[in-house]
Amino acid sequence: MALARTVSRRYIGRAELQGSSGELFPGALSTPQGAVPGLVPGLGQHGAHLHCRFPGIDPPTAHVAPHSPVSSLKSDLRNAALARRDALDPESRRNGALRIAETVMAIEQLADAPLVSAFWPIRSEVDPRPLIDQLFARGQRIALPKVTPDGLVFREWRKGEALVRGGFGLSEPRDHLPAIDPEALIVPLAAFDRRGQRIGYGRGYYDQAIARLSRDRPVLTIGIAFSVQEIEAVPAEPHDQPLDYLVTEAGRVPLSRS
Repeated sequence: MALARTVSRRYIGRAELQGSSGELFPGALSTPQGAVPGLVPGLGQHGAHLHCRFPGIDPPTAHVAPHSPVSSLKSDLRNAALARRDALDPESRRNGALRIAETVMAIEQLADAPLVSAFWPIRSEVDPRPLIDQLFARGQRIALPKVTPDGLVFREWRKGEALVRGGFGLSEPRDHLPAIDPEALIVPLAAFDRRGQRIGYGRGYYDQAIARLSRDRPVLTIGIAFSVQEIEAVPAEPHDQPLDYLVTEAGRVPLSRS
Protein backbone atom coordinates (compact mmCIF):
# COMPACT_ATOMS: atom_id res chain seq x y z
CA MET A 1 0.00 0.00 0.00
CA ALA A 2 2.85 2.40 0.82
CA LEU A 3 4.37 1.72 -2.58
CA ALA A 4 1.04 2.38 -4.27
CA ARG A 5 0.79 5.73 -2.52
CA THR A 6 4.33 6.69 -3.48
CA VAL A 7 3.90 5.82 -7.14
CA SER A 8 0.41 7.26 -7.47
CA ARG A 9 1.39 10.73 -6.25
CA ARG A 10 3.28 11.19 -9.50
CA TYR A 11 0.01 11.45 -11.38
CA ILE A 12 -2.75 13.08 -9.37
CA GLY A 13 -2.64 16.84 -8.92
CA ARG A 14 -0.34 17.54 -11.88
CA ALA A 15 -1.51 20.00 -14.48
CA GLU A 16 0.53 22.01 -17.00
CA LEU A 17 2.82 25.02 -17.16
CA GLN A 18 2.06 27.36 -20.05
CA GLY A 19 4.96 28.78 -22.03
CA SER A 20 5.15 32.15 -23.72
CA SER A 21 3.97 30.75 -27.08
CA GLY A 22 0.99 28.95 -25.54
CA GLU A 23 2.53 25.51 -25.11
CA LEU A 24 1.75 23.40 -22.05
CA PHE A 25 4.34 21.32 -20.26
CA PRO A 26 2.57 18.31 -18.69
CA GLY A 27 3.18 17.76 -15.00
CA ALA A 28 5.00 21.04 -14.42
CA LEU A 29 2.49 22.67 -12.10
CA SER A 30 0.56 21.12 -9.23
CA THR A 31 -3.17 21.85 -9.44
CA PRO A 32 -5.88 19.81 -7.66
CA GLN A 33 -7.46 17.03 -9.71
CA GLY A 34 -6.04 18.14 -13.04
CA ALA A 35 -8.01 21.37 -13.10
CA VAL A 36 -7.06 24.05 -15.60
CA PRO A 37 -6.20 27.27 -13.73
CA GLY A 38 -8.45 30.26 -14.27
CA LEU A 39 -11.59 28.49 -15.44
CA VAL A 40 -14.92 28.70 -13.68
CA PRO A 41 -15.34 25.65 -11.40
CA GLY A 42 -17.87 23.20 -12.77
CA LEU A 43 -17.87 24.56 -16.33
CA GLY A 44 -14.24 24.50 -17.35
CA GLN A 45 -11.42 21.97 -16.97
CA HIS A 46 -12.39 20.32 -20.27
CA GLY A 47 -10.45 17.61 -21.97
CA ALA A 48 -11.18 16.77 -25.60
CA HIS A 49 -13.63 14.17 -24.36
CA LEU A 50 -15.40 16.61 -22.00
CA HIS A 51 -17.06 19.09 -24.30
CA CYS A 52 -20.29 19.10 -22.31
CA ARG A 53 -23.46 20.87 -23.36
CA PHE A 54 -24.49 23.69 -21.05
CA PRO A 55 -27.63 25.74 -21.76
CA GLY A 56 -26.70 29.02 -23.42
CA ILE A 57 -23.06 27.99 -23.91
CA ASP A 58 -22.78 25.01 -26.25
CA PRO A 59 -25.07 23.98 -29.10
CA PRO A 60 -27.03 20.77 -28.53
CA THR A 61 -25.80 17.45 -29.84
CA ALA A 62 -26.60 16.77 -33.47
CA HIS A 63 -27.95 13.33 -32.61
CA VAL A 64 -30.59 14.02 -29.99
CA ALA A 65 -33.01 16.89 -29.58
CA PRO A 66 -31.98 18.81 -26.45
CA HIS A 67 -35.32 18.31 -24.71
CA SER A 68 -36.17 14.78 -25.89
CA PRO A 69 -37.10 12.22 -23.20
CA VAL A 70 -33.97 10.17 -23.93
CA SER A 71 -31.74 13.22 -23.75
CA SER A 72 -33.27 14.28 -20.44
CA LEU A 73 -32.92 10.79 -18.99
CA LYS A 74 -29.30 10.55 -20.08
CA SER A 75 -28.62 13.95 -18.54
CA ASP A 76 -30.10 12.87 -15.20
CA LEU A 77 -28.14 9.60 -15.21
CA ARG A 78 -24.95 11.44 -16.19
CA ASN A 79 -25.29 14.02 -13.45
CA ALA A 80 -25.98 11.40 -10.77
CA ALA A 81 -23.02 9.24 -11.83
CA LEU A 82 -20.66 12.20 -11.95
CA ALA A 83 -21.80 13.29 -8.50
CA ARG A 84 -20.93 9.84 -7.14
CA ARG A 85 -17.55 9.98 -8.87
CA ASP A 86 -16.86 13.47 -7.51
CA ALA A 87 -17.58 12.20 -3.99
CA LEU A 88 -14.70 9.71 -4.10
CA ASP A 89 -11.74 10.78 -2.00
CA PRO A 90 -8.44 11.53 -3.78
CA GLU A 91 -6.67 8.51 -2.28
CA SER A 92 -9.34 6.15 -3.60
CA ARG A 93 -9.02 7.69 -7.05
CA ARG A 94 -5.22 7.42 -6.98
CA ASN A 95 -5.19 3.78 -5.98
CA GLY A 96 -8.09 3.01 -8.31
CA ALA A 97 -6.22 4.47 -11.29
CA LEU A 98 -3.25 2.19 -10.58
CA ARG A 99 -5.43 -0.91 -10.34
CA ILE A 100 -7.25 0.03 -13.53
CA ALA A 101 -3.92 0.45 -15.34
CA GLU A 102 -2.83 -3.05 -14.29
CA THR A 103 -6.09 -4.61 -15.48
CA VAL A 104 -6.08 -2.80 -18.82
CA MET A 105 -2.48 -3.81 -19.48
CA ALA A 106 -3.52 -7.47 -19.07
CA ILE A 107 -5.99 -7.29 -21.98
CA GLU A 108 -4.29 -9.39 -24.64
CA GLN A 109 -5.73 -7.57 -27.67
CA LEU A 110 -4.34 -4.26 -26.41
CA ALA A 111 -0.78 -5.56 -26.65
CA ASP A 112 -1.30 -6.02 -30.40
CA ALA A 113 -2.15 -2.33 -30.97
CA PRO A 114 0.92 -0.32 -32.09
CA LEU A 115 -0.90 3.01 -31.54
CA VAL A 116 -3.27 3.57 -28.60
CA SER A 117 -5.38 6.67 -28.07
CA ALA A 118 -5.64 7.81 -24.46
CA PHE A 119 -6.84 11.11 -22.99
CA TRP A 120 -5.66 13.80 -20.60
CA PRO A 121 -7.55 13.59 -17.28
CA ILE A 122 -9.75 16.32 -15.90
CA ARG A 123 -11.76 16.79 -12.74
CA SER A 124 -12.45 13.52 -10.91
CA GLU A 125 -11.92 11.20 -13.87
CA VAL A 126 -9.83 8.06 -13.73
CA ASP A 127 -6.29 9.28 -14.35
CA PRO A 128 -4.95 7.30 -17.35
CA ARG A 129 -1.37 8.56 -16.97
CA PRO A 130 -0.16 5.47 -15.04
CA LEU A 131 -1.57 3.41 -17.92
CA ILE A 132 0.08 5.68 -20.50
CA ASP A 133 3.46 5.22 -18.79
CA GLN A 134 3.07 1.44 -18.89
CA LEU A 135 2.09 1.50 -22.56
CA PHE A 136 5.18 3.57 -23.36
CA ALA A 137 7.32 1.12 -21.37
CA ARG A 138 5.91 -1.75 -23.46
CA GLY A 139 6.91 0.04 -26.66
CA GLN A 140 3.48 1.22 -27.75
CA ARG A 141 2.80 4.68 -29.15
CA ILE A 142 0.23 7.09 -27.71
CA ALA A 143 -2.21 9.43 -29.42
CA LEU A 144 -4.34 12.16 -27.84
CA PRO A 145 -7.59 13.55 -29.26
CA LYS A 146 -8.39 17.04 -30.48
CA VAL A 147 -11.91 18.38 -30.99
CA THR A 148 -12.47 19.84 -34.46
CA PRO A 149 -15.62 20.93 -36.33
CA ASP A 150 -15.52 17.53 -38.03
CA GLY A 151 -15.20 15.57 -34.79
CA LEU A 152 -12.25 14.04 -32.97
CA VAL A 153 -8.85 14.03 -34.66
CA PHE A 154 -6.05 11.96 -33.12
CA ARG A 155 -2.41 13.07 -33.09
CA GLU A 156 0.59 11.25 -31.69
CA TRP A 157 1.96 12.44 -28.34
CA ARG A 158 5.44 11.61 -27.13
CA LYS A 159 6.26 11.50 -23.45
CA GLY A 160 7.21 14.92 -22.10
CA GLU A 161 6.18 16.72 -25.28
CA ALA A 162 4.48 20.08 -24.75
CA LEU A 163 0.74 20.31 -25.30
CA VAL A 164 -0.99 23.45 -26.52
CA ARG A 165 -4.01 25.09 -24.97
CA GLY A 166 -7.10 24.87 -27.15
CA GLY A 167 -10.58 26.26 -26.76
CA PHE A 168 -12.36 25.79 -23.42
CA GLY A 169 -9.01 25.01 -21.75
CA LEU A 170 -8.32 21.91 -23.85
CA SER A 171 -4.83 20.44 -23.65
CA GLU A 172 -4.04 19.13 -27.11
CA PRO A 173 -1.17 18.00 -29.34
CA ARG A 174 0.17 20.66 -31.70
CA ASP A 175 -1.88 21.33 -34.84
CA HIS A 176 1.03 20.80 -37.22
CA LEU A 177 1.22 17.11 -36.27
CA PRO A 178 -0.47 14.79 -38.79
CA ALA A 179 -3.79 13.16 -38.00
CA ILE A 180 -3.45 9.44 -37.35
CA ASP A 181 -5.88 6.58 -36.75
CA PRO A 182 -5.23 4.53 -33.59
CA GLU A 183 -5.90 0.81 -33.43
CA ALA A 184 -7.21 1.04 -29.86
CA LEU A 185 -9.04 3.69 -27.83
CA ILE A 186 -8.99 4.21 -24.06
CA VAL A 187 -12.39 5.83 -23.64
CA PRO A 188 -13.57 8.15 -20.84
CA LEU A 189 -17.18 8.10 -19.76
CA ALA A 190 -19.72 9.44 -17.30
CA ALA A 191 -21.75 6.26 -16.75
CA PHE A 192 -21.86 2.67 -18.02
CA ASP A 193 -23.88 -0.52 -17.86
CA ARG A 194 -23.05 -4.22 -18.20
CA ARG A 195 -24.00 -4.36 -21.86
CA GLY A 196 -20.94 -2.25 -22.68
CA GLN A 197 -23.00 0.88 -23.27
CA ARG A 198 -21.75 4.22 -22.00
CA ILE A 199 -23.05 7.69 -21.40
CA GLY A 200 -20.48 10.27 -22.41
CA TYR A 201 -20.45 13.99 -21.86
CA GLY A 202 -23.24 14.91 -24.24
CA ARG A 203 -21.74 15.57 -27.66
CA GLY A 204 -21.21 12.13 -29.18
CA TYR A 205 -17.58 12.71 -30.18
CA TYR A 206 -16.39 9.24 -29.26
CA ASP A 207 -19.41 7.51 -30.82
CA GLN A 208 -18.64 9.32 -34.08
CA ALA A 209 -14.92 8.52 -33.87
CA ILE A 210 -15.51 4.82 -33.17
CA ALA A 211 -17.96 4.56 -36.06
CA ARG A 212 -15.48 6.28 -38.41
CA LEU A 213 -12.48 4.21 -37.38
CA SER A 214 -14.46 0.97 -37.56
CA ARG A 215 -15.37 1.49 -41.21
CA ASP A 216 -11.91 0.44 -42.39
CA ARG A 217 -10.86 -2.09 -39.75
CA PRO A 218 -11.80 -3.24 -36.25
CA VAL A 219 -10.85 -0.82 -33.48
CA LEU A 220 -10.46 -1.99 -29.88
CA THR A 221 -12.41 0.14 -27.38
CA ILE A 222 -11.76 0.04 -23.63
CA GLY A 223 -13.77 2.20 -21.27
CA ILE A 224 -12.28 3.09 -17.89
CA ALA A 225 -14.30 4.32 -14.94
CA PHE A 226 -14.84 3.90 -11.23
CA SER A 227 -17.37 1.31 -10.10
CA VAL A 228 -19.65 4.01 -8.65
CA GLN A 229 -20.36 5.12 -12.23
CA GLU A 230 -22.19 1.91 -13.09
CA ILE A 231 -25.93 2.18 -13.72
CA GLU A 232 -28.57 -0.48 -14.37
CA ALA A 233 -29.20 0.37 -18.02
CA VAL A 234 -28.03 3.05 -20.42
CA PRO A 235 -30.91 4.26 -22.64
CA ALA A 236 -28.89 3.43 -25.77
CA GLU A 237 -29.76 4.87 -29.17
CA PRO A 238 -28.85 3.67 -32.67
CA HIS A 239 -25.78 5.91 -32.91
CA ASP A 240 -24.34 4.78 -29.55
CA GLN A 241 -21.27 2.57 -29.88
CA PRO A 242 -20.92 -0.21 -27.27
CA LEU A 243 -17.45 -0.78 -25.86
CA ASP A 244 -15.43 -3.97 -26.17
CA TYR A 245 -14.20 -3.81 -22.56
CA LEU A 246 -15.04 -1.90 -19.41
CA VAL A 247 -12.56 -1.73 -16.55
CA THR A 248 -12.98 -0.32 -13.05
CA GLU A 249 -10.83 -0.44 -9.93
CA ALA A 250 -12.63 -3.72 -9.10
CA GLY A 251 -11.38 -5.35 -12.30
CA ARG A 252 -12.78 -6.18 -15.72
CA VAL A 253 -16.57 -5.71 -15.87
CA PRO A 254 -18.35 -8.83 -17.22
CA LEU A 255 -20.38 -7.72 -20.24
CA SER A 256 -23.55 -9.21 -21.69
CA ARG A 257 -24.49 -8.34 -25.28
CA SER A 258 -28.07 -9.61 -25.01
